[in-house]
Amino acid sequence: MQLSSSKNSNDRQRSHPIEPPRRKALKDLEKTMRVRFRRLKLLDQALSHSSFVNELPDERRPHNEKMEFLGDAVLELVVSHELFDSYPMYYEGKLTKLRAAVVSKTTLALVAKKIGIGPYIRLGKGEELGGGRRRNSLLADAMEAIIGAVYLDGGLKAAHQFIMNHFGDEIERLDHDQHKMDYKSMLQEVTQSRFQMLPRYTVVNESGPPHERTYEVALTINDKPYGAGFGRNKKEAQQNAARNALLKLQENPEPDPTDGSAHSSANSKTVPSENKPEAEHGLFSERKAEGDSPTGP
Repeated sequence: MQLSSSKNSNDRQRSHPIEPPRRKALKDLEKTMRVRFRRLKLLDQALSHSSFVNELPDERRPHNEKMEFLGDAVLELVVSHELFDSYPMYYEGKLTKLRAAVVSKTTLALVAKKIGIGPYIRLGKGEELGGGRRRNSLLADAMEAIIGAVYLDGGLKAAHQFIMNHFGDEIERLDHDQHKMDYKSMLQEVTQSRFQMLPRYTVVNESGPPHERTYEVALTINDKPYGAGFGRNKKEAQQNAARNALLKLQENPEPDPTDGSAHSSANSKTVPSENKPEAEHGLFSERKAEGDSPTGP
């Protein structure tokens, strides 16, 4: 019975042709979205709110709620894949936070407003009078439905292209807004695991007038340089230095056995290199004594 009901519903959908003015409007939206539908009815359905359909019970038109469900899943899959490829040094927890930022209702509504889908959404009279066309949640839901429609019409490849066309900028700017990654924490986790010690940050230069200072920070691990970073303040410079160090560690994933760091760092544990009271004793004092002794046996 359920399958028969679904089939009848699809038959009813096909029995309702798109009116010429509506078809022209949807064609204009296609150009704006840089996508072409083989089945334009899918786009029409994605932009049909339940309040509009409920006011036309005799026509039994489909609304966009099921497409929202599908579009949400497709968006998560595509964004997850892009983040996996774009940020190879990030762990699962970091990637999950980034994905949540991209697929959030806030981002969906922002993209919907950039495209300008609001005027194309069909709403019931009550929803229209209540300002639904400007409501972020409604715009976000419609955006998810459009993604679902693109997937149904052209498959995953078409959906991927559509999502990257409109969400790609949001993914790229993740490191430059409130979702900026904490590279210092990430680097600390890596260096403790690989070298059993923490990185050291040293301000090596300050330039510019007092109101526009630029700081340069050098980063070392076990006294070995791993890059530098610049910033408008010390914190920003340290974050940039940590990011460069992570990239360098990614290129050289194994510690260099010839520099002795893999062995000597084992005794350092997690004591920050900025503050080592034992530096004046033990191995350091032995080296100093050796340096003072005469050359030869």
